[in-house]
Amino acid sequence: MADVTVHKFGGGILKTAQDYQRAATILNGFGPGNVVVVSAKFGVTDQLAGILANLSPNSGDVDAFSQKLLEDHLHALEDVSDSTIQKEASKRVLELVSRLNKVLFGAFLLQELTPRTVELVHSFGERLSAVILDAYLKDRGVRSKAWMSDDAGLIVEGRFSNGTVDLTQTAQNFQKTIRPDVQEGLVVLTGYFGKNADGHVLTLGRGGSDYSAGVVANALDAKKLLVWKDVEGFMSADPKTVPNARLIPSLTYKEAEELGFFGAKILHPKTMAPLQEKGIAVEIKSVFDPQKTGTVISGNGHQAKSVAKSVAVKKNACIVTLHGGSLLDVSSIAYPLFEELQKHDLPIDAISTSQSDLSLCLEEKYLHELQRALGHARIPVSDVAIEKDVSLLGLVGEGMRHTIGVSARLFSCLAQSKVNIRMISQGASEINITVAISKSDVDKALKSVHAEFIEGEASLA
Repeated sequence: MADVTVHKFGGGILKTAQDYQRAATILNGFGPGNVVVVSAKFGVTDQLAGILANLSPNSGDVDAFSQKLLEDHLHALEDVSDSTIQKEASKRVLELVSRLNKVLFGAFLLQELTPRTVELVHSFGERLSAVILDAYLKDRGVRSKAWMSDDAGLIVEGRFSNGTVDLTQTAQNFQKTIRPDVQEGLVVLTGYFGKNADGHVLTLGRGGSDYSAGVVANALDAKKLLVWKDVEGFMSADPKTVPNARLIPSLTYKEAEELGFFGAKILHPKTMAPLQEKGIAVEIKSVFDPQKTGTVISGNGHQAKSVAKSVAVKKNACIVTLHGGSLLDVSSIAYPLFEELQKHDLPIDAISTSQSDLSLCLEEKYLHELQRALGHARIPVSDVAIEKDVSLLGLVGEGMRHTIGVSARLFSCLAQSKVNIRMISQGASEINITVAISKSDVDKALKSVHAEFIEGEASLA
């Protein structure tokens, strides 16, 4: 069997007909043995979520939405030069939008929106996108086939909008479905969703298409995953704030995962696990310079000469501190709290504890839901304190392992910049130190820490 390479094209670089044409041109340089995982066309998933959020009995709203969606995707096919290929793709787009229209109309008519319906509706962006890219590939003479991931047998378990892929069953299914087409040509596969054991669509949540690409690479024992972006890879800091930020040539899986948790919009952290399981390397590549390789992520990512590789920031956070009182230890608070957080699927970014207090840092948009979860948990606390306008700053790098004095250098650096630390968190992995600081201090903190740990030390390589 020929080696397989998996490609990932996200919605951020699939906005126009020209973007799909560019993607097809890049892929045309690869022969058989390639799979392309695609996201929805830019903005479409948000549009689908928006129409569901404004549930109305007015069928005219559904028809207007469907017509606009149809026109947008037919417009995206305008650069397909072969009229037969364009006509066939347009027919498939029309069929998909017609099916979506019926699903939406049924939900609006009944005024009942089940989680199963929401999942199905959310899958249509990727379905339409796969048909368009497939048409542009065929237009270039590429032997291509578009597969829907539920039809291909990508099996998902767990909760709605946050599924986990059954890698074993998915790999078995792929051998029967898409593997023969991969050996003969190129397969375009939808990201973001699969199906559960009952055959119903289940999505993978935020970053789901990235996760899908890692899953596909794992299931097909791919030699590598190429992630196509409009940038070359991970940076040592946000270049908008730190002009001296530089490209990071190599990362370990864990480093990439940590940076992903900080919101680095290169690769979602959920992508790493299926890749690491089989030691599959990831190359970040820019669609504007296809021959150049940016950041490479692998199990062989070595420790840099510098202590850290990147300093990252997650904004719009808040700190919630639960005071247990002198008669309670933190375990009395933690157990019922985390059980409730799991039920509500609330993401917590950092945790800090003392003998009787527990501090949680999370995005402000989840604060109301956390407060509701606290009410359900009936936690024995004497007081709850909330600090808003907080940002998380994280220093990441394998070089921090067993390096003495990293924390002291970080705290000293921030103190010299007159940045007050409001919370500290460091995991057992020792490759990340996270501090919570005031939102107003972010820019000077980033510049100061980057100058201390990155600019002031040797190459990142």
